[in-house]
Amino acid sequence: MGIMYKFLCEKCGYEFDAFLGWGGFSYRRNYKKIFDKALAGCYGEEIQKFLKENPDAVIDASNIFIKCRECQYFEVVPNLTTYFPNDENFKSNEEYKFISEYHHKCKNCGGEVEIFTIESFNPKNFVGKLECPNCHEFLIEDELHGGIWD
Repeated sequence: MGIMYKFLCEKCGYEFDAFLGWGGFSYRRNYKKIFDKALAGCYGEEIQKFLKENPDAVIDASNIFIKCRECQYFEVVPNLTTYFPNDENFKSNEEYKFISEYHHKCKNCGGEVEIFTIESFNPKNFVGKLECPNCHEFLIEDELHGGIWD
């Protein structure tokens, strides 16, 4: 289950949808796409090498919100934290051993980012802080068009 927040610019009409968490019906399909991209090196050599050397490893493909500490760029990206099943006879989807957090960087300037998960994201904390990429006015939350997604 995921939560969707919508932000918009009252000046130019720009809209930004933040789908956080994961959708239950589409998770398997999206997981495979994200895993295959990681394996192909789209998220960097470190995670690619780790997944090639550890075929039983899994990644967290849920969506997180990141915001650059330097240029203020923001986007929704896959989490990419890596895990191992807890034992060789792994059958459950619930028991994983944490391996490492993926180190996200701003794709705009390469700067450090703040990470917000579905649990830590509060849209009220971003009022007057998310700048429209088109006209540079601050975005507002569109509370009528948010909700739960699956």
